[in-house]
Amino acid sequence: MKALKDSFTEYFVNKRIQQTPYYLIAILSFNMLIVVMLTIIILYNVGFNHQKDRLKELVDTQAVMIHVVAEQEFLLHKNLSPEMKKRVAEDIIRKVSQAHSGYTGFGKTGEFTLGKREGDKIQFLIKQRHFKIDKPTPVLWNSLKGEPMRRALNGVKGIDITYD
Repeated sequence: MKALKDSFTEYFVNKRIQQTPYYLIAILSFNMLIVVMLTIIILYNVGFNHQKDRLKELVDTQAVMIHVVAEQEFLLHKNLSPEMKKRVAEDIIRKVSQAHSGYTGFGKTGEFTLGKREGDKIQFLIKQRHFKIDKPTPVLWNSLKGEPMRRALNGVKGIDITYD
């Protein structure tokens, strides 16, 4: 019995393992890894583009609503002096700010904000959700912070991934 067991073990160790095509196992494992990585990349890009489109639609809707509110206010106050028009515009911004004060934003990181340029600074008109302060802190115009707002104030429209 021991001789049979030894011959079986010897055959299995010497012949069977030598005949196993390890390179095929390695190629299949490598191919599987490539397919899984490509699948993850494709799914990430599809989800990212879907989220980007959804946020663009949401921002466009917000802009239209603010524009409609502003038009209605200016229709109610026709024939105003430039100084009164400025006060009405400030009142519109105040109303929009109050309406968005409890708004949590888009997901974990997105937020809706308004801003204006005051000299060499960007002054935010709506409190940012990530800071627990009543009056938003201005950002220097030439700093790396506030890049999306700087682009908006320069009249640049569109979607971009940038440092904020």
